[in-house]
Amino acid sequence: MTYVWDVLDNAGNRVHRIQGAESAPLKRGDPWTAVPPAVMQKIATKTMSEFNSWRNSSGG
Repeated sequence: MTYVWDVLDNAGNRVHRIQGAESAPLKRGDPWTAVPPAVMQKIATKTMSEFNSWRNSSGG
């Protein structure tokens, strides 16, 4: 599975993009139900780490 988060300014313009990919078992139906909590936690941890690195380096 791939994920993309766009960081927007107050005017709605994208100022940064965070993206990545993680493996998750394929199932039919709602893909979110196929993603185990541990994978979601890994995505959240990576996302926040990259966001904080960007924010600290850009003064954002």
